[in-house]
Amino acid sequence: MASTYLTRTQSASNRKTGTISFWYKICSLNSTHYIFNSYNSSVTGYLSSFIQIASSGRLEFLNYQASGSSNHSQVSTNRLLRDFNGWYNIVISWDTTQSTASDRVKIYVNGVQETSLSTTNYPALNEDLYFNIGGASTPLTIGFAFGVYSDAIMSHIHYIDGTAYDASAFGQADANGVWTIKTSPSVTYGTNGFFILKDGNSVTDQSGNGNNFTVASGTLTNTEDNPSNVFATLNPLINVPNQTYANGNTKCTDNDGSHKSNYATLGFSSGKYYWEAKAVGGTKYTIGLSDAENQSAYQQVTATNLIVGNSANSYLQGDAIGWYFDTLNKNGSAVASGIHTIVTNDIMMIACDADNGKIYYGVNGTWRVANSTTFNSADNDTTFTTGKAYTPAFSAENCGWETNFGNGYFGTTAVASAGTNASGIGIFEFDVPTGYTALSTKGLNL
Repeated sequence: MASTYLTRTQSASNRKTGTISFWYKICSLNSTHYIFNSYNSSVTGYLSSFIQIASSGRLEFLNYQASGSSNHSQVSTNRLLRDFNGWYNIVISWDTTQSTASDRVKIYVNGVQETSLSTTNYPALNEDLYFNIGGASTPLTIGFAFGVYSDAIMSHIHYIDGTAYDASAFGQADANGVWTIKTSPSVTYGTNGFFILKDGNSVTDQSGNGNNFTVASGTLTNTEDNPSNVFATLNPLINVPNQTYANGNTKCTDNDGSHKSNYATLGFSSGKYYWEAKAVGGTKYTIGLSDAENQSAYQQVTATNLIVGNSANSYLQGDAIGWYFDTLNKNGSAVASGIHTIVTNDIMMIACDADNGKIYYGVNGTWRVANSTTFNSADNDTTFTTGKAYTPAFSAENCGWETNFGNGYFGTTAVASAGTNASGIGIFEFDVPTGYTALSTKGLNL
């Protein structure tokens, strides 16, 4: 939602008691994530109730008037939310009618109440918050405030007007102790209550209240990535400077004319996986596979031209394979030269068999060695050492990649016509080879 936000005008209603529950996947921490905001700038100094993740990573609940009032409430966690790979279930409830101050705001993360707090300036007894003031001058916004967009993915957003629930109303632990979604919680939503983004990117209220939202800016893109099945994305924690990420960390762009290395957030040491990537914006692209041990070494590398599989410092700790221009390289040596030159808008296909140490490349629906749309396990491009942990790897120079690990999109554009996929996990442009699946938490556990 880095350039997208939602809005709705609320009715005047209960301003003392309520609950917000949502699932949140962080994509960056370059600035504050303003997640929910009820904001009125027409009064002196403005007033606002909002929920945010600060640039430090602290989760915070605030009720605030900038000037002319001492009405400033803030509750902040010591816990820092900085995991770019996982989803957080965040539940915040408030009830200013409680006689004990610490009972007036409660924060839960993945089912556990946060009791280690850095700031505990609780609302006053019976204080009216700025949620549910009502009217067009104080709308509720999701994903934007004070000129800043939240860079994240969201799912299963519940807003409760008039009741303070704990986290167990919206989630539960499975047999392995993992916190999971209650897809149809038994709650009373109240006048302004709603339930949106239940199973996709619909902003139509699923609570029965008809409190639908409007996409006020940008494009609300659907994604297969969800709290029950986390898909690989690019990992912004492992890079060198002048690299930007977008679209939920599925797109990477080099901005200074020298190759940068990018890796996926999920790796594998066994199994068979398929992914795609679209070349965008230039002429110098590399796509391949890297030994995961390289990643820690890359964090120490300041040199440019980190071309996966081609340059010496692209395989500091182990195997690296990359298709660069028209040459397929492995650990600095050419495996095949004079093959197709990757150009803008090419959709590259990779099938990786970690059980047998084989990698297969395709371009725009045709497998390279076989020169056919039909996949043949005998037609591998090269081999790699089995038993190690590997991740997809990408590099580019003044251009970038839009990856599709199964979300069904290149950037904000959906695949033209989804190919077949026997595993049922993920949506791809082309047919997924039989026996292969998406690189996701469910795919890893097939």
